[in-house]
Amino acid sequence: MKKTYVSLNCFILVLFTSILTAYSQPNNSNCSGQFTITYPTGTSTTTKTINNGTGTLDGVYCPTDAATPALVVNPASGGTLTLKRVIDGDTTTLSVISPSVAGMTYTFPLPPIAQEATYVLASQIACQNTKLKLFSLTLAPTLSVIASANGAALANNGAVCPNTAVRLTASGATAGTIYTLSSNGQALDSNTTGVFDVRPAVSTVYTVTTTTPNCDNTPVTQAVRVAVNNLNLASNDADNNVASGAQTLLTTSGGTQPYTYTANDGITTTTLTGTGPGLNVTTTRTTLYTVSGTTSAGSCSGSSSLTITVNKQPLPVELMAFAVNWNGQAVQLTWATASETNNAYFLIERSLDGRTFQTVGQQAGAGTSTAQIAYRFSDTNVPRGTQGMVYYRLQQVDENRQTHTSAVRTVQVTGSARAFTASVFPNPFDHMATVQLDTFGPGTVTFRVLDVLGHTLSTTTLPTTTGIQRFELPTTALLPAGLYYLRAEQGKQKQVIKLIKQ
Repeated sequence: MKKTYVSLNCFILVLFTSILTAYSQPNNSNCSGQFTITYPTGTSTTTKTINNGTGTLDGVYCPTDAATPALVVNPASGGTLTLKRVIDGDTTTLSVISPSVAGMTYTFPLPPIAQEATYVLASQIACQNTKLKLFSLTLAPTLSVIASANGAALANNGAVCPNTAVRLTASGATAGTIYTLSSNGQALDSNTTGVFDVRPAVSTVYTVTTTTPNCDNTPVTQAVRVAVNNLNLASNDADNNVASGAQTLLTTSGGTQPYTYTANDGITTTTLTGTGPGLNVTTTRTTLYTVSGTTSAGSCSGSSSLTITVNKQPLPVELMAFAVNWNGQAVQLTWATASETNNAYFLIERSLDGRTFQTVGQQAGAGTSTAQIAYRFSDTNVPRGTQGMVYYRLQQVDENRQTHTSAVRTVQVTGSARAFTASVFPNPFDHMATVQLDTFGPGTVTFRVLDVLGHTLSTTTLPTTTGIQRFELPTTALLPAGLYYLRAEQGKQKQVIKLIKQ
């Protein structure tokens, strides 16, 4: 592997010499060409100085799951700083600073990638003689992650259609160790093969964490982004809540003409006239509008919907505000009333398609009141895996059981809903580990303790309720000191946690 680095550096030297020799600038008072560079090494950093007697300095970095690493450069002489990335001989320029200023600090982030690469920083000054100095940082682990669909690799950020079967193949780990797949900070799966099958509904960054033999068995992480082609339907109304008879402009993006538009007012579904990206509609009652067509990238069959709500007659409850927000784990609903008359309770209703609503909660009303009252409800049971637009409305119920429906509010759910999460404390531990779970429903949870080779050492199954709870794992008291993995499973949901016993 070292020979590869040497030959690569020769290529880099020729590359930068050919590109940069034409560069010239006024002479610097300091012509040493010296610069100080701080670069990542494992979980820490190293600082070195490249001086007049050093032409090239090599560094090796094992990417961990910490924050995005960076090169930090302090030049002693003004000139040009150029950062490039080399993968399999292909070079990409990431940043050019010209002129650089002596004594200034320059930071170059190193974005995560899914394969081995070398970042090359070139510092060039033009004094009596042009001087070119190089620093190369190689992402050393053999760990790579390749995304493929329909048997072909997704090269150059190639996109797929929504919910396409995508296979992620990771390789290069220390023999027999576990690969862990994550997204949005949530562990999705783990195995010793490195093969994971996913069906992303939206563009998603997946990461794989494992240990590699050339990073001293320190856990390393590589990332791969799977892009998904989507249609998007939007309107020129801020909250999609209009007066009866108002005209609204619908706009479709992400696709190619012709489009098909339909309108469902709760009674009939009508195909609208118009096939272009813009369509003016006049709404006299609350209507769900849907566009169908082909995405401009990937030729995917897709659709997107939104609801235009028509203001209703005044309710026995004077609703001042109604908002919904996604916090990454649950949908938070807030509303406020200015007055209430014989108000028994509110039903909170949710829809995943804008058509069919189901009751997900209930809040007691204030009866009759002229005071301002605020309400809050947390929908913690959004179906796991939900991605995209989710619809909510309030059903206000009088004491005589008459009902009145509010306008619909929408929220974009961008991550795993109602996450099943597990954490261990203390970790590292010296006697027995305790697990804290946040579960999405009653049932049972299974804990499996694995060694670094993926062998099951113990299995424990316990009953659970909804929400946060804690469990002691007596079997961990029998483990000798070392590194282990705990797999927590509830139904089809699972999470893998690294355990360290001291």
